[in-house]
Formats: sequence, C-alpha cells, structure tokens
Amino acid sequence: MAINWGSIKLAEDELISYIIKEYGVQLIERAVGNQPYWDCKMANIDNVEKLIELKIDYMSARTGNIAIEFRNSKKNIPSGINITKADVWSHAYVYEDAWHCMFVKVKDLKEYINNNPPHKIIFGGGDKNSDMYIYAIKDLRCNIGEHKFWKELTTKK
Repeated sequence: MAINWGSIKLAEDELISYIIKEYGVQLIERAVGNQPYWDCKMANIDNVEKLIELKIDYMSARTGNIAIEFRNSKKNIPSGINITKADVWSHAYVYEDAWHCMFVKVKDLKEYINNNPPHKIIFGGGDKNSDMYIYAIKDLRCNIGEHKFWKELTTKK
C-alpha cells in the first residue's frame, strides 16, 4: 500500500481505495467537512454498512509506535478514540519498512486501551493540537492483530 502525503484527504482516499480493493467492500459515503465522528461508511456484499475511522500514522516509520488520538488539546475537548461513532478503527502504519493496516472494532480498541496503559502519553503532538496514547507497534500487532476483525465486520451476523 502506497500513501500519498500531499494531503490528509488524498492519503485517506488512497487508504479507502486499498480497503475496497483488498476486502471487496464498497464506499457508501465520505464524511463531509470537519465532522469528527467517522470518516467513511462502507458496505459489504450483503449491504451490511459500517462506519470507519481512518488513521494514517506517518510517524510510525520513525518511532516504531502507533499514536491513538484521544483529545484536542487546543480546543480542550475529547477527540479521536474518545468521540468516534465509527464501528471500525482503521490505522495505517509503517512496520519493518512496509505499510500495514490494522482494522479493529472500536469497542475492542477502547477495551484494549482501558486494560493496557500506553507506553507513553503525548500532549500537544501531531500538528500541535493532539493528545495521544502511544503504543509500540509490536505490542498492538501481538495483542490486537492486523486483519483479524475485518472478516467479522464485513459479513452478516
């Protein structure tokens, strides 16, 4: 998976294209404007719709970590994992010189965060307005997995 860093929207578009190609889902709707609750709505072959939160972690190549935003420090309000209404958290990151994408149910990621303290917490990171939990990629890959939830999320129950 290649990511175009020209803009966040272009990078998200490429991540959406990757998800569609890799998993055979269809894009139903893209979030419009600056609404913080989810990024896109996708449906599987059975038309089961899921809201997706898209995250692209370009710092992971340098740090070996994944950052999960939880607060907008400039506005002093919850953000990211603390306010998403998405069903699925999609997190693209670099590991061992290759792009990977982790898909996890939001409720499972929240449970993981509640039960596993982060390696560290960064205040005012990213574009200077994000408070983030920092987890080692290797820990998340071992404990949450990479593609383990996608099949369940994209098929009828």
